[in-house]
Amino acid sequence: MDRVHASLTEIGQIDLIERRYITVVGLAKRLSEVSDWKELAAAISQGVEDDLEPERARLPGVRVWILTAEGFEELARYPTDREFAHMSLRELRSAVESPEPIEASSGGVLARLRAAGVPLGVVEVDEPSADRELLAHAASVISCRAGLVAGQGVDNVMLPPLFVEGPDDATSLMTAFASEVRRQLGHDRLSTYLLTCGGRAFERFAVAGSPLVPGEGVIIPFEEVGFRHVVVNNRAVLSHDLGQDPKFVGRGDLPIVRAGLRGQVCVPLRVAERPVGVLNFVSRTAGFYQAEDVKTAQQIADQVACFFSNVHRQMRTRTHDRLAAAEQERRRVARDLHDAIGQTIPDIERAGAQLHERLSDSADPDARAQAAQVTELARHTLTEVRRAIADMAPRELDARSLEEGIRASVGSARDEDPALSFHVVGETTNLPNFVRSGAYRIFQEALANARQHAHASTIRIGLRCQRDLVMTIQDDGVGFDPDEAAGRAGSGLRIMRERAQLLGGSVGVEAVPGSGTTVRFELFNARGAGGGPAEHAAPPAVSEATVRVLVSERRPLVRAGLARLAEATPGVRVVAETGTDSATI
Repeated sequence: MDRVHASLTEIGQIDLIERRYITVVGLAKRLSEVSDWKELAAAISQGVEDDLEPERARLPGVRVWILTAEGFEELARYPTDREFAHMSLRELRSAVESPEPIEASSGGVLARLRAAGVPLGVVEVDEPSADRELLAHAASVISCRAGLVAGQGVDNVMLPPLFVEGPDDATSLMTAFASEVRRQLGHDRLSTYLLTCGGRAFERFAVAGSPLVPGEGVIIPFEEVGFRHVVVNNRAVLSHDLGQDPKFVGRGDLPIVRAGLRGQVCVPLRVAERPVGVLNFVSRTAGFYQAEDVKTAQQIADQVACFFSNVHRQMRTRTHDRLAAAEQERRRVARDLHDAIGQTIPDIERAGAQLHERLSDSADPDARAQAAQVTELARHTLTEVRRAIADMAPRELDARSLEEGIRASVGSARDEDPALSFHVVGETTNLPNFVRSGAYRIFQEALANARQHAHASTIRIGLRCQRDLVMTIQDDGVGFDPDEAAGRAGSGLRIMRERAQLLGGSVGVEAVPGSGTTVRFELFNARGAGGGPAEHAAPPAVSEATVRVLVSERRPLVRAGLARLAEATPGVRVVAETGTDSATI
């Protein structure tokens, strides 16, 4: 009897977990259609109701509290005519600081809203029987939508400018999602890639289940990964062994294969029936997935595609706002330096020169020398301050091309700096302003790192601007071990990568201890790149004039070579491959 009771208990627990998962998915769908705070409160109330008793006299009441620069503010309640008990600021503060939902003095439940380590506010549910664990999972989903609504300026809500280091939304959400989905479809790694750069590349959105693979990129060219076939054909791809599958032989696939990942089922993430990315289930066991798993994977992808799309858009909005705020702060500090130190130091220099002159007939040569030293130090400091102001607010870039801005920086190098060389291919005058500014900031950061940390004797700067923009900063300094530095990357490298990803490009670092460092910035279609938060790009179109080819060859290596040759030919698209001697279409 004890074993029977234990089995029943386990079945009940599984049913509860499944019910919570379905409720969160339903809530995510409701939230994807929300455009203001009242709709947000209504969606939460209706979503929570699904998890309560079906025969209820009324909907659970929900209040949304948002933390602004002035404190907590009630933005919406649902139903709108519901009378709620008084809520003290102490309770709201306790809720926003608690990682788990807490009980309110009124008998309801309070769950904090938090995104990227930033406290956003609190959701109040006036139903004592509400499932707290469900609310804990749902809070991440609600936070993402609340952050997006606030970022769009609805009701002029201004969130406080507070950022706390911590895991980003995509990582934490993907980890929770992967844990729940494993009950339906086992995997060792769950990853999501979304289209970007006008459909010419994929952006790695999130990975869960295993650490990032060395060499795995963030922005990956479309033609370098086998799951492009999923997007082109808008159909799932099942691979029994990635190491033996000719579709997965691209440069972006190789790091995954080398990591020992084998079985994979890859399905499209679709919004309005159009693919915007892919969802990959991967196992370390070859042949782990079978044909019947494809349907399950696609059902999961269809449930979450819109939600992932919204989270991604919100993340890009927040990154854009953070970089814009940093740029504004940089210019404010530059103005303060100019108005305060920049004007005070010349007075010190003049006073030192006057003192030096008064001591010309003094019998104390040391005093005269010290006066001269004060004058020289003031002059040198003024030069450094003006250089810092120019770096923070480079006025010359406003009227110059990217090439001219970099040449101006190279030309102003100091004697103690490493020797700088600059080589340009192509024309940079037609770059959009935000591309020019973002690329210049990446150049500044990379050059500063090389000057301060590399102990290099020479720094070579390369700039190639044709259809794509490629910029390299290469030094012959001490170098470092990228694997050791991966976990402790400073804010400079993080900001460079954020700027690049916001533009739709990527920043890569190649370094070897004792052999220097190379920073490489790449941006697809630089003259037509989108600035600010962008919608997901459409996949590369297959025009009516495109020749669709099926490659049939029983030898895998020969078949893979034929497929790559065919796809490299303009106007030819490989739509399928087969290992049989003949095929019927």
